[in-house]
Amino acid sequence: MITRKIKFYEVRTFSEKFSDTFDFINQNSKVLMKYLFYSMIPFAVISGFGLGFVGDMYSQLFGNINNPDAFIQSIDANPMYNLGIGLTALPGYVSYLILYTMVFSLIQLYNDREEGLEGVVFKDIRPYFDRNISKLLIYGLVTVATFIGISLLCLFFGVLISGFLLIPLLFGIFIFLVCGRLILPAYIFSGESITSSYSKGLSYGWNTFWGMLGMGIVITFLSDVLMILFAIPFEIVIGVKAFLLSSDAEMSTLATVGYYIFGFFMGIMTTLGMYFVIVISLVALSYQYGHTAESLDSVSIEDDVENFEEKGNISDEEKVAEEIKKVEVYAKEKEDPYRYMPKSSSSEIDNFDNL
Repeated sequence: MITRKIKFYEVRTFSEKFSDTFDFINQNSKVLMKYLFYSMIPFAVISGFGLGFVGDMYSQLFGNINNPDAFIQSIDANPMYNLGIGLTALPGYVSYLILYTMVFSLIQLYNDREEGLEGVVFKDIRPYFDRNISKLLIYGLVTVATFIGISLLCLFFGVLISGFLLIPLLFGIFIFLVCGRLILPAYIFSGESITSSYSKGLSYGWNTFWGMLGMGIVITFLSDVLMILFAIPFEIVIGVKAFLLSSDAEMSTLATVGYYIFGFFMGIMTTLGMYFVIVISLVALSYQYGHTAESLDSVSIEDDVENFEEKGNISDEEKVAEEIKKVEVYAKEKEDPYRYMPKSSSSEIDNFDNL
């Protein structure tokens, strides 16, 4: 039984965003491990084979560090390197699609059930999964088209007109990338169209720019540290084989056999570790969206307003008065045209209107 149900739409401090992120993962660790393991292990196995082939080529590079030309020729003559790259990269797109879909579906199901994810079976997840996977496909297509348009703008301004114009354009792209991180959760959780979600996500990101930037820096640093830790065993295997190749020719055969065995398992562990890092970033991004939506649009109050008529069986006068107060505050906020603007800006406009 969960000790504390984490509210999704809630105003949070910077530290509370991360504490709620890890509380969610801790509360639902068994469910997350179960469904993410079942859905990701086939892709991890394929990537494990791919990393094994790629790592073998790098161990040959380190083992023949004094003759890099021979290494380059061996890559050109060895199709296993290209096969390893293909096995590592190609399943990645499908695995990311399924991973994103599963994580967002579990968060939505957790929010909708009073008992969280306790006793959840895939039949409960399936409706969310089917809806979200189609949304992610649409989001992916729109995102690809957006980045193609950005690339054409960079080419137009940077090459055809003037390189100096490329500097402010790159600065604008950086701001877009920071603010645009809320587009996907807005599309997943708000139930609006992709165009409305783009507008809402960018607006949310702009109004909480520094919070988004700070969260991105922390998550990136944490992800890098975890990825290094997960990759250490695989890198040790590469280093051991390189040492054996450079020291003894007879040991190279044993090294090759041992490498493919251990490299395969270490490649699987590294890939699963990478998926776990992505889970942390997606949960943190989701709670960042919940914080932003509540602080700017009071989404939880809006839900109370929509469900107010269904609460006619409330007999406690204090509860009824509290609900009415929430409705009045929400209505007042909706009437304020400057609620997305800093307080100083809105007060200046009001003073200007009084002149």
